[in-house]
Amino acid sequence: MTRDDLERVKLATKIHASKYEPLTADKPGTHYAIVRTKDTNRKYGGGSAIISVYNPKVEGTQYSSGRIKVQNGPDSIEVGWTVNPTLYKDSRTRLYTFTKTANSACFNSLCNAIIPERPDIPLDYVLEPISTPESSYDRKFMLFWDPANGNWFLKIDEDDKEIGFWPKNVFTALANGANYVEWGGEVFSPPDVPSPPMGSGAKFLAEDTKYDAYCRKIKIIDENNNVVNAVDTEIFRDLDFKQYDVKDEGDTRCNGVGGRSLYRDEHMELKKQLKLLNKSVEETIQTKYGDTYDCLNLYKQPIFNHPSVNNNTYRLPKRPTSIPKGSINQSSSPLLNSSNFWLNGKGCPDGTIPIRRMTRDDLERVKLATKIHASKYEPLTADKPGTHYAIVRTKDTNRKYGGGSAIISVYNPKVEGTQYSSGRIKVQNGPDSIEVGWTVNPTLYKDSRTRLYTFTKTANSACFNSLCNAIIPERPDIPLDYVLEPISTPESSYDRKFMLFWDPANGNWFLKIDEDDKEIGFWPKNVFTALANGANYVEWGGEGCPDGTIPIRRMTRDDLERVKLATKIHASKYEPLTADKPGTHYAIVRTKDTNRKYGGGSAIISVYNPKVEGTQYSSGRIKVQNGPDSIEVGWTVNPTLYKDSRTRLYTFTKTANSACFNSLCNAIIPERPDIPLDYVLEPISTPESSYDRKFMLFWDPANGNWFLKIDEDDKEIGFWPKNVFTALANGANYVEWGGEVFSPPDVPSPPMGSGAKFLAEDTKYDAYCRKIKIIDENNNVVNAVDTEIFRDLDFKQYDVKDEGDTRKPTFEHLVVFGGPGGYTGS
Repeated sequence: MTRDDLERVKLATKIHASKYEPLTADKPGTHYAIVRTKDTNRKYGGGSAIISVYNPKVEGTQYSSGRIKVQNGPDSIEVGWTVNPTLYKDSRTRLYTFTKTANSACFNSLCNAIIPERPDIPLDYVLEPISTPESSYDRKFMLFWDPANGNWFLKIDEDDKEIGFWPKNVFTALANGANYVEWGGEVFSPPDVPSPPMGSGAKFLAEDTKYDAYCRKIKIIDENNNVVNAVDTEIFRDLDFKQYDVKDEGDTRCNGVGGRSLYRDEHMELKKQLKLLNKSVEETIQTKYGDTYDCLNLYKQPIFNHPSVNNNTYRLPKRPTSIPKGSINQSSSPLLNSSNFWLNGKGCPDGTIPIRRMTRDDLERVKLATKIHASKYEPLTADKPGTHYAIVRTKDTNRKYGGGSAIISVYNPKVEGTQYSSGRIKVQNGPDSIEVGWTVNPTLYKDSRTRLYTFTKTANSACFNSLCNAIIPERPDIPLDYVLEPISTPESSYDRKFMLFWDPANGNWFLKIDEDDKEIGFWPKNVFTALANGANYVEWGGEGCPDGTIPIRRMTRDDLERVKLATKIHASKYEPLTADKPGTHYAIVRTKDTNRKYGGGSAIISVYNPKVEGTQYSSGRIKVQNGPDSIEVGWTVNPTLYKDSRTRLYTFTKTANSACFNSLCNAIIPERPDIPLDYVLEPISTPESSYDRKFMLFWDPANGNWFLKIDEDDKEIGFWPKNVFTALANGANYVEWGGEVFSPPDVPSPPMGSGAKFLAEDTKYDAYCRKIKIIDENNNVVNAVDTEIFRDLDFKQYDVKDEGDTRKPTFEHLVVFGGPGGYTGS
C-alpha cells in the first residue's frame, strides 16, 4: 500500500461506514434491494448464499455489490463481491469484507478485524468468470459463528479451508452471535450523480436467473448450529422498483439499474422475442468485426411463427418463377465477398441462415430504432419532424410497378446518438412498404459501420431486417446486416446495385444485390395486403439534413433530464470572478478593466480529451460577460450533457433569467446546416501532435447581436439576438480565456487540458490559448493586454501562465493552462 492507496481506502471506508445503519432507508446515496430476517429477538449463528457474480459499471466514488451480512447491535460483518474503484483502484469484480464495530470500521484486514488464513486467496481476490446473459456464474459465501470460542469464520464455495476469521474480542455484541441476517445488493453514488447499476443491471426483473442477479440457497444457521433454509424473511428496497428491485421466491433475485424500467408487457414481449431468436441454433460463427451470429435452420427463423407461414406444408420457393427482363450495368465495387466477412471464410452451413445474436439490450435498441423509423413514416409528405429526404420518386400512383433498382454509391456519414443516415430504394402500395439499401445507424446496429438493411412496414407491424413477420433470409453467407465495404471517398467511388422485384406468379417480393445469381431473401405474399399485388410508388435517394435546415440533436426525456442536470451544475455556481464555487475550478487569463467596453474576444485553443467520470466535465473556452449576461464557447468533455465522452463544441448562455447549453433556451440561433452546436471536434491533441481551433465571439454594434465563428470559415455558426440580453446587448466589459472543470463533492477532480502534472511552458505538452485577442471600442481586433491570471487552487492541481506577447507570429499572445486534478475539497 502506498500513501495514495491508504488515502483512497480511507475515503472508501468513510463512504461505506458514515451512512451505514442498514435497518433504515435514510442513507443518502446508498441504496438496497435485499431480503432480510424479521425476528431480531432470535439468535443466528450466521448465514450463507450462492450469489451470482457480475461486473456493473461504476464511476468515481460509486460502488456496486452483491453480499450477505450479519449484525448484532453496533457490530456487523459483510462479505461478497464488489466493484469499488475507490477501494481497489480498478473496476474489477473482487472479493471484499467489511467489518464495523462501535469504535471502528474497515475493509478487509485494514483494522482490527478479520485475520486472513489462506496463502493463496487474498481478501481482495479477483472473482472470475463474470455472469453474462449467455452464462451465469456464482459463488457460495458463508459466514458462521463458533459458539465454543465466539469467533466468526468466512468460507467461500465448498472449500474445506476457511478464508479467515474474526476473533471474538473484536466485537461486543457479535461475540454472542447475530440477531439479523441479510442477502442482496447495495450501491452507492455521490449526490447529483446518477446511481450505478446493481447486479446484472437489467431494467426489469425477469424472474429468470439467466437475466437477473440472484442469491440462491439462502440459509441461516439456527440456535442449534444447524444450517437451514431461511424463513420468516422480508424484502426491503429503499427506491422504486424502476431503479432497483428485489423478489423473494425462495430463490431471491436482487437487481436493478439507475434509470427507466420497462413496463411488464414490454418486458414479456422482449423475453418472447429473445426466446424465438435464440432457438434452434445449429452453429455459432463470428465476423472479422467481432459480431456473433447464430446459424438457424431455414425453417426455424422468426417469420415461421406467423400463422400464415408456420405450417408444415410451407416450403421456400426455389427461385422466382418470373424474373424481370433487362438489366443495368454492374456497380463499380467488387461483388459481395463473404469469405472476407466471416472468420471461418464461408459463413453458416447450407440449409441455415445467419441471425445476429441478440441480447435484451439489443432488442430494446432495435425497438427504439424501429419506433424512430416507423412512427413518422408516411413517405409521400415532408412533415416528419427530424427526418429529412433528398429523393427522386415516381409521380403516377395509378400505375403498377413490379419493383425498382439502382446502383447506389456507398458512404459512411458521421452520425451520433439516435441519428441515422441512409441511401436506399423503396417500393410502396398503401400501408405496405419495403426499403432496402445501406445505412449508418448506431441505435440499430450498435456501431457506426455502413451496413445493409431492410425495413418492412405493413398496416400492423414495422421492423428492420427479419425482426418481425417480414423478409425471409436465404443466404447462409450474407446476413441482412452485412457490413458494406469499401466505402466511397473523394478519391474513389464505390457503389452497390440494389434490386427489389415482385413475382406476379406468386406475389412474393425478392431482394438481389449486385449481379449475384442468388437472391438475398424474399417477402412472402401473405406478409402484405396491398403489396401482394405489386407497388404503385417507387423512390430512390437519401435521408439527411437538407439546405435551409439546421441540425438539432434528437432529444428524449432522459436526454432533457441529463441536460437539465448539466445546466444546473454549470449555472448554479457560476460567478466567475470569485473562487468560492465548490466543485468548479479554473485556470484562466482574464481582462482586468471592467470599465472598458469589449466587442468580443477570440483565441486559438488546443483541443484535448481529458478523462472525466459521472457528472464531471472539463473544458477549454473563451467567455464574454457584462453584468448578469455571459456567453461561453469552446470545447468540452461532458457526459452528463452529451451522453458520451467525446470532445465536442459547446456554447453556454446565461442571463438574469435563464441559463442553457447550445440552443436549449432562448439563446443562440444556429445557422449552419452542416455544423451542429454539439459538433465532435477531431483530431485531438497528443504529445506527438497538437491540434487547435479558433473560436471567436463578436458583437455587432449596429444591431446589438452577438456572433460565433470557428476557424477561418467565412460563415458564422450562429448568433444571439440582441433582445436575449440586457447588459450584453451593449457589448461586454469582461473577457476570459482558459480551462474550467467540475467535480461533485468527495470525487477527485478531473484533468484539465492535457492533464500534464505541471506546466512545461511548451505547447507540445501544455494546453494553450494562442493569439488571444479582444475586439476594442473601435471594432478592431487587437492583442489582449492588461490581463491577469486567475486560478482557485494550488498549482499542483491546476495552473495557468500568461506568456504575454511572444513576438512569434504563430503564437503572439500565448497562455498555457491545465493540470492533473485530483482535488477533493480537502
